[in-house]
Amino acid sequence: MGVLTFGSWTSGSALGFFCADTLTEEQFESLREFRDFCQKGINDISLLLLRDAGIRTAPATGPDAQRPAPRALAAPVAGTVEQVEPVASAGILLQPSTGWKASPLSARARFRVAAFDLDGSLLRGNGFTFSWEMIWQSLGFGEKIQTDLKREYRRRADNAKREVRVEAYRAWCEAAVQRFREHGLSRSRIQDLCRNLQLASNCLTGLRALRDAGIVTALISGGISTVLETTFPEYEKYFDSVFINELTFDDDAVLSGVKASAYDFEGKGEALALVCERASTTPEESVFVGDMFNDKAAMLRAKLAIAFPAEDKEVQGIASAQIDGNDLMAVVARILSP
Repeated sequence: MGVLTFGSWTSGSALGFFCADTLTEEQFESLREFRDFCQKGINDISLLLLRDAGIRTAPATGPDAQRPAPRALAAPVAGTVEQVEPVASAGILLQPSTGWKASPLSARARFRVAAFDLDGSLLRGNGFTFSWEMIWQSLGFGEKIQTDLKREYRRRADNAKREVRVEAYRAWCEAAVQRFREHGLSRSRIQDLCRNLQLASNCLTGLRALRDAGIVTALISGGISTVLETTFPEYEKYFDSVFINELTFDDDAVLSGVKASAYDFEGKGEALALVCERASTTPEESVFVGDMFNDKAAMLRAKLAIAFPAEDKEVQGIASAQIDGNDLMAVVARILSP
């Protein structure tokens, strides 16, 4: 094991301007490129050491070289620093096992993949829009703190590269959870809040009909895992993949942290593409069902975009179909229509 560190606080150091409290966009981009350059060098050194030790062969080089698929990190050993989950897998609560293959499509199915939003689409409640907002309000937080966090996220994420967007979203989630922890939020408190929520009418029947038709189903949500597990405990029977933020709790069931999803907002489109790839198809054979502005990227990528319900003006402007009401069978009928 070797550790390489470098840097300087001296005024003559080329890294000096990175020590400022705030960085310009240009400085941040330069720092990111420098990080990537350093990481590549460390990777090359590590691979050479592993090759010489007979542990791993040298990788292929050149533009056609294939990167290995991301691997989930093992759980940290007690007493060690917690490992950071790879960005590629952050927020994937459920995914098919190795060797999984999609079921054959029935004659009536036109689409191979159907993906759904959770909050406000499959999950309903009086005045309910987002899981996060439900918790903010229940703890007595005003609009200002929520708005400030959202503005900071959008400031960093708009028109930024994926790594920057994902990091900005993670920071937003962690800032929210820190405030929830200060109020001692527990699993049971969230479960109590979910008593006023219910799945859309005929939700289970509709999802089962899609699966019976051989359609791969996915849930792509910017919501909260505890809300999903409370309101839809058998979700694994109805979805092949689930993307969502995961809350963590200590031994006393008090909120301890969050595994922020890499698949909200623009990431929803990436999640849809990933589901399609696993199903050996493309988004041209996919449907996305959503209701709010953070569903836009997935709706634009899908062949058929269904607004369910059709209440958000931005969603109305890009949806292929708009379905009001609360009956998921109306959505299923549209998906399975010839």
